[in-house]
Amino acid sequence: MSNHLPTVFKYDPTTGVIKRHGKPLSTKGNAEGYLRLCYMYTQMYQHQLAFFLMEGRWPLEIDHIDGNKGNNKWSNLREVTRSQNEMNKKSLGITKRPHGWWEVRVQKDGVCTSQKHKCLGQALKAVKELKQLLHGEYTYV
Repeated sequence: MSNHLPTVFKYDPTTGVIKRHGKPLSTKGNAEGYLRLCYMYTQMYQHQLAFFLMEGRWPLEIDHIDGNKGNNKWSNLREVTRSQNEMNKKSLGITKRPHGWWEVRVQKDGVCTSQKHKCLGQALKAVKELKQLLHGEYTYV
């Protein structure tokens, strides 16, 4: 199937648009926001196809750098490990505890780092700093 894809689909890396026989594919995302397509009875994601059309191989995992799962511009896609992709989630990792404390939890490679703070402002600052420290370029805050 992969041998036929470059002749059937054309990808514009600057816009992120994939065309099939000259017509743009759907820009309506699924429940998670990913753009999908069906080709030869196989469901796939447009960002995976874009990667294949650019690199000539299928990625293990792709991260949308800006967090927008519908933005398939080449500059917004990068191949990552599962752990790196999990770091770029939009969740804050802050929970209000029953005794009034704000708990900050950030995970990397299965290890959870936890901190307690008296106010939400301190917790927000701490989670941003902790994610930047642990997740580096994969941080989404």
